[in-house]
Amino acid sequence: MGKSNRFKKWDLVRVKSIDWWNKYKDKDGDVIGENFSASYNFTEEMNIFCGAIMLIIKVNNNNGSYRVILFNIDGNIVDTDDYDYDYVWEDYMFEDKPVARLGNKYNILSFGEFYIISDFNNKCIPELYNSKEDAERDIQSRSSKI
Repeated sequence: MGKSNRFKKWDLVRVKSIDWWNKYKDKDGDVIGENFSASYNFTEEMNIFCGAIMLIIKVNNNNGSYRVILFNIDGNIVDTDDYDYDYVWEDYMFEDKPVARLGNKYNILSFGEFYIISDFNNKCIPELYNSKEDAERDIQSRSSKI
């Protein structure tokens, strides 16, 4: 039987704060997952992500983990070549509620220089837009096809 996930695909979540990490880390700098009824540790190397916003792009119901795209504090997507994306993310590593849940009619969300929208079928459009106007034009185009 798989684990229950609090978040859904296309949720924007914020990684817990550096204060949280400092409070719960052990002598090796790891937050032990078992202390939070979880399978994976929040390792010392992961503390660079504290406070960052991530977009959940895959939910693994078998082990309760997530695959994410990382946004930095300024809201820009972090180049995947800059970081090791092999970390395992679980519910306890994120703030309790999503920053935003994409999928209500449509949303245009700003992340620094990029925008994301969700479509009229309550699914995120996995595209990044360089301007709000580009996102609005795409929404107009899609809505005329409904």
